[in-house]
This record gives sequence, C-alpha cells and structure tokens, in this order.
Amino acid sequence: VGVVVVVDAETVRVRAADRYVGDTVRRQLADADLLVAAKGDLAGPVGVAAVTAWLADAAPGAPVIAADHGRAPADLVLGPRPGGTGVGVGGAPGPHARFDTGVRRFDGPVDLAVLAGELTAPGSPVVRAKGVLTDLDGVRKVLQTVGRRSAITSCAAAPEPPPAGGELVWIAPRADG
Repeated sequence: VGVVVVVDAETVRVRAADRYVGDTVRRQLADADLLVAAKGDLAGPVGVAAVTAWLADAAPGAPVIAADHGRAPADLVLGPRPGGTGVGVGGAPGPHARFDTGVRRFDGPVDLAVLAGELTAPGSPVVRAKGVLTDLDGVRKVLQTVGRRSAITSCAAAPEPPPAGGELVWIAPRADG
C-alpha cells in the first residue's frame, strides 16, 4: 500500500550528498510514505532530532519514526491489529509504547475516498490504518493507509465486518511520546 524507507540516522545526510549515490537516496526519500530512522540509539537524541528535521525537508509530508536498537513497531509496516495497546510483551512498556492505537467503528456506509483523504492529509497524526468498511455503494471494501498513500480494494474473502459500516484500526505517534 505504501513505501516505507529505512534510513541510517547517522549517515543518511552524508549518503544523500554523495556524488555517486546521492540522487538515488534523495529519490527514495522523496517517494517515501513513511520513514524509519534506524540506529537512533547510536545517533542519540540530538542526532535523531537533527536528522528528523532534515528529513522533513528531504521528504515533506512523510512521517518519521525513530527506531532504537533495530526495533520499529511491526504494525507500522505490516498493518495494525485490533486491540493494540501501545505496550510490549506482558504489558511492559516496549517499542510500541511510543504509539497509540485504536479502533474507529462506523454505524453506516462511509465515503472511503473521503476517509482515505483525511487519514493521509498533511498534518494527520495517523501513520498507518487498515479496516473493512462498507462504502457508499453498499459494497464491503478494505481501506489501507501508510503515510500519504492509501488503497481501497475488494474484500470478497474478508470476514464479515461488524454490523453496519465496519471498523478501522489506526496507529499514530503518542502525543507525549
């Protein structure tokens, strides 16, 4: 559904300026719907803040998630699971503790194109969403978003949605995290 680009928080700026690979790196960043700044633990808080600010210019509109020790929430790439809690194994804070997840239920048909636009608009805090919903034409469809990209597809084999419109599971960075 979307393009997730993993960057080395310590070296991405140097690589983007390299005369041999810089244009490729810059194109990848520009095409990203979600950026994962890996090696945040090695770059440190100041380095992560600096690369995040730089990435905002290099890839406008693409959310940036910092990954420490090679850990990034799998839900961001693979899709959210209903009932996510933002905690790690056994209820202890883990890599997911930096994210909020939730489920939005709909009482009736939804204009999926409009909803997709809202979820992927600049300034939307949602970085990943997925759901089985009833579109305005009365047909059940799957809506998936990653960063600025969305897809609406048929779901003939998908399980029945909850009564009426369906539900959407979302992931967003925690406001306090």
